[in-house]
Amino acid sequence: MAAWLLSWGALHSQSVNVKGYFLEDSVKLGSPASYVLVAEYPGSIKVLFPDSTHRFTPFEFNKQTFFPSKLRDGSVVDSVIYELSTFELEPYQSLQLPVFRLREKDSLKVMSNIDSLFIDGLLDEIPQDAKLKETVGYSPLDFAFNYPYLVIGGILFLIIAITLFLVFGKTVRKKITLYRMRKKYEKFSNSYTEQLRAIRSESDIRDAEITLILWKTYLESLEKIPYTKLTTKEILKGEENAQLQTALKSIDRSIYGRINDKELFKQFEVLEDICLDKYKKKVEEVKHG
Repeated sequence: MAAWLLSWGALHSQSVNVKGYFLEDSVKLGSPASYVLVAEYPGSIKVLFPDSTHRFTPFEFNKQTFFPSKLRDGSVVDSVIYELSTFELEPYQSLQLPVFRLREKDSLKVMSNIDSLFIDGLLDEIPQDAKLKETVGYSPLDFAFNYPYLVIGGILFLIIAITLFLVFGKTVRKKITLYRMRKKYEKFSNSYTEQLRAIRSESDIRDAEITLILWKTYLESLEKIPYTKLTTKEILKGEENAQLQTALKSIDRSIYGRINDKELFKQFEVLEDICLDKYKKKVEEVKHG
């Protein structure tokens, strides 16, 4: 069961019931925690779960395990367990995840409840009844520390640090931004390639819907434009790319017209090329911005 992410805002749907909770009450800092996300919905609609490209802040994604769909009183019940870790120092950390209901031309985000987890610190608690051992033996004292030298050294270090930041700070920030952009694109590219493989082998309409949402989601994070909410007509309004127009219209005909096109993967390859071009353009903007 493939699952992908992102919608443009938190909305409510009475037809989808979502519940999320941690299996543990507490976990050590940096250790894996298991989070269960369950969605119950009518069999007539389609629902997607978040995947590794979703932001699980303040947690970090490790892996996910999906379970086969179940039928209960005429409804479909899907569930997934996410293995997450956190390195934040707050003692209580909360998580709320969405699922995405696919509609005719967009997707609807349905949020779960909020569940919290206690994070154990690295140091054990000192017992309140700890007994101290008294000693009257002689203890040699160290020589007096030269605090003026410490203050002078601290000031010199601060001056050097500020100078380095002013000289190299902008370059460092650019490198960090470019690194994050590259990692995000690589993750998107790997996921998109897997979806293209599925479309080539099966040419299933559901795979086409998921792949289109994946494409829109990445462009939304890259260009800060709500592609997941826009229709094809709205997307093309600001584009003068004939290949993009042809590809999106062909994909819409296949998805909403329920036309099984064995050559549909070629249109998604066009979208992949356009995505790469936009990524390269954004990289150049960061480098020379």
